[in-house]
Amino acid sequence: MMSMYGTRDAALNWALEYGGTLRAAGYEQGKANPCLGYNKKIDVAIMVHGDDFVAVGPDQQLADVSKTLSEKYKIKVEQLGRKEGQKSEVRILNKVVRRTSEGLELEADPRHAELVIKELGLDSAKPSSTPGSKNEAKGRSEEPDAKTEARSRATRARMKVEEPVDAIDDAKRSAKGEIWKPENGQSDEVAHDDDDEELAPELARMYRGVAARLNYISPDRPDLGFSVKESARNMSKPRASDMRKLKKIGKYQIGKPRLVMRFPWQELPDRVVAFTDSDWAGCGRTAKSTSGGVICFGEHVLKTYCKQQKVIALSSAEAELYAMVAASAEALAMAAYARDLGLNPSVEMYCDSAAALGITNRAGIGKVRHLRTQGLWVQEVRASGRIVYRKVLGEKNPADLLTKYLTAEVIERHVETMNMGWSDGRAESAPTLNTVESYIQTWTEDGVN
Repeated sequence: MMSMYGTRDAALNWALEYGGTLRAAGYEQGKANPCLGYNKKIDVAIMVHGDDFVAVGPDQQLADVSKTLSEKYKIKVEQLGRKEGQKSEVRILNKVVRRTSEGLELEADPRHAELVIKELGLDSAKPSSTPGSKNEAKGRSEEPDAKTEARSRATRARMKVEEPVDAIDDAKRSAKGEIWKPENGQSDEVAHDDDDEELAPELARMYRGVAARLNYISPDRPDLGFSVKESARNMSKPRASDMRKLKKIGKYQIGKPRLVMRFPWQELPDRVVAFTDSDWAGCGRTAKSTSGGVICFGEHVLKTYCKQQKVIALSSAEAELYAMVAASAEALAMAAYARDLGLNPSVEMYCDSAAALGITNRAGIGKVRHLRTQGLWVQEVRASGRIVYRKVLGEKNPADLLTKYLTAEVIERHVETMNMGWSDGRAESAPTLNTVESYIQTWTEDGVN
């Protein structure tokens, strides 16, 4: 069956094609993720992403896999290992994967960090020790003085409330003197300071491109996760304060362009472990909270994420509960993927909120009647034994890294907890930015544009 490249039918037909090939070779296609395949007889697992195949198993069986695929498709094979003809470092989807005596290592394509620095014009800028801070968006220094701190947003709001109110209209007036009207009270538009101007169209376009690039690498850079999420929130109408936050991330990457994720050799774990955290009402403009999570398999970090909660939580316990719902779904999905690969792990969840754990360990809404009922799904999950919920100390919870701006010291502590570390230099197999630019220039000169 022929399909035009780039169409929806092409992706579907290709999935049907390679799925049939793998099933004919004895692989069972994943139920939770059809891009996974496992052959129990020869103990080989395969992941498919587009037209890239990644297989894991014994050397002899991997040779058979290569033969099976080469009989139907034109393929190029690279094998990671220690034997002759194998490589100690390969690229998978342009991510660098390296084999060492202590285990495997993975890092993002370094060209993304270089492009971010170049596009933001930060080649000669001074590195930043952190990827973001609340003060950066406001154009203030990292450490505000006592006078600035005293005039914080909360203090100014309290002073405004203490002003005399002589009439109902006065009570209904906003801080900017506008009468609140019920019909526009449901707006999701985020308020901005009067001097925080929207970016010009050219700068806004550049902002969106850089923010999208950072969003692409953030799964492999959890130290950037929260800062990138904050920048991505304002892609529709970026402002001057948003550009300052984006440049802060770029300056951080000048000093820390590479984060290496380490996967040490270990005995096969019997459980998927998730850590969850939230920052209640962390957004000073919308009062919305952030959910952060870290999904692990033994000492291996499989996934990190940072998400803005869609509803306004009325308490820290509620915010933590919504974060637990998201983490529970992620952990159960990871366990389902493991079953597709012939494993059968249990699931554990760690949270630093005693109040949220208390809600999870009882039945019904109790006194928190305002909670969204889907948030109580975790009670059913706990009762059925699908997830065991446990307590973790807040300062030892690695998910804290993905919920708020932190100091350099705390960032480093959480990064080390997740078996990651920053590295200087450049990966051996990593392509250079100049190589890409030369290719684009040649491609254009040849008349292809």
